[in-house]
Formats: sequence, C-alpha cells, structure tokens
Amino acid sequence: MRAPLAEPYQDPDRRFVIEVPEGWAPKIPQYEGVAASFSEYTSGASVNISVRDGAGMETEDLKWEDLFSPMYGSVNMRLQGFTEIDGARTKYCLYTLKGKFRKQMEGKTRMMYLNYVMVRNEQIYSVTFSGKEATFVQQQPVFFKMARSLNFPEPV
Repeated sequence: MRAPLAEPYQDPDRRFVIEVPEGWAPKIPQYEGVAASFSEYTSGASVNISVRDGAGMETEDLKWEDLFSPMYGSVNMRLQGFTEIDGARTKYCLYTLKGKFRKQMEGKTRMMYLNYVMVRNEQIYSVTFSGKEATFVQQQPVFFKMARSLNFPEPV
C-alpha cells in the first residue's frame, strides 16, 4: 500500500508535525490525552498521537509495563526495540491484544499495533498505528513513512 504524502499536520499546542498521507482524514480522538488522530477509511488503518508530561524523563526511562498500565497483561508483545525519529532515540513495539480486553477493544476484527514512544521537549509522545492484523504488513510502509516524517520544532 503506497500513499503519497499530503500537507503536514502541525499541532502548535503540542509542538509536533507529522505528514499524513492523502486519503487519510482527521478523526475526533476517542481517548483522553490524544492530541491528534487520523484514519484511512477504506483499510481501517489509523494513527493516534498522545502527549503527556515527561518533565525530567528520558526515553530510556519509559517502561512498557507503565505505558500500558493497567492493561499490560492484555498486551502480546511481538517485537520491541529502539530506533531514531527526528534525531532522537525512540522506543517502539509491535503488539496485539489478547483475552477479554481484545474482544472489548476490537470486537471480531483482529488488529495489530505499532507504537513509538519518545521524550521530546519534556513531553512524552506516543504514536500508535493500528491496522487489521491480516493486512498489517501491507500497511507498514505507510506507517513507517509517517513515523519518519514526525518532527518536533524547538519551543519558542
């Protein structure tokens, strides 16, 4: 799945910029702390960008157990590691949900998630891509391109 990138989305209150592909549209965030949310309606793929206070923290301080609390036991980690986004060390994980929590969140559609977390400008940014598990591999190039486009202007 290849999608040309459209105009960048800039959130001046949260201090990030991300390029959103054509065919993706903003949606009303469903969860507290989500600063921006976009979806591609034909595939069901989406991205949520959350921001919360991270004063005094570094990316290495972030632990999946804390980030997914209290539902960490319902997370099936498939892959995790570090990468770099906008010149900063960034944690990532690829996961699915399990048990009753999966059924509650997804219904009958099995989903897969790719989450990037980093501390920038004393804020914790969490960028979560989701897509149908059966077609996730085809969606990954778009997710990777969006993640690589993410940048954080210096505060004024």
